[in-house]
Amino acid sequence: MQHRVGDEGLSDLPQRGTLAALFASVRRHGEWLPPEELRVVVGFGSAKLDLTQALLAPGVTEFAVFAIFGSVELLVPADLEIELDASALFGSVERRDSRGGVTGFLRDQIRRVTGSEREAPVPEADPPLLRVTGHAIFGSIIVRVR
Repeated sequence: MQHRVGDEGLSDLPQRGTLAALFASVRRHGEWLPPEELRVVVGFGSAKLDLTQALLAPGVTEFAVFAIFGSVELLVPADLEIELDASALFGSVERRDSRGGVTGFLRDQIRRVTGSEREAPVPEADPPLLRVTGHAIFGSIIVRVR
C-alpha cells in the first residue's frame, strides 16, 4: 500500500473498500470518491464504474478486480494515467480508446517494448494514477477511455 501525500483532509477518507456483485450488478457514476484500494468482485454479474467525474486524490488509486462469469467496465477520462496489469482465462482484458479501438494502447505498448518512448509531458506534483490489476475467468475487464 502506498500512502498518498498531500492534503491532510484526505486522511479521514477510507483507504480500502470492496464492491461485490454476485448474480447482480453494481454501478458507480457521477461525483464519487473511490478509496485508495478498491476490490471489485463480480460473479455472474457486472460492475460499471464511471471515473469520468470521480474525485481521485493525488497518487495511486488501485483497483483489484476479479471477474468470474461476469464483466467489469471502467470508464476513465482521457487525461488519467492508467496502468493495466490483468490476466484472462477464457475471457478478455482490454483497454479501448474513445473510438472503441485498442490502437492507442497497442501503440503505447509497442513504444515501451521497442524503447522508442515519446516525449514525456511536464508532470504535475503528484498526478492521479489508476492501477488496475486482477483476473477475468470466463469474463471480461474493460478499461474504456472517454
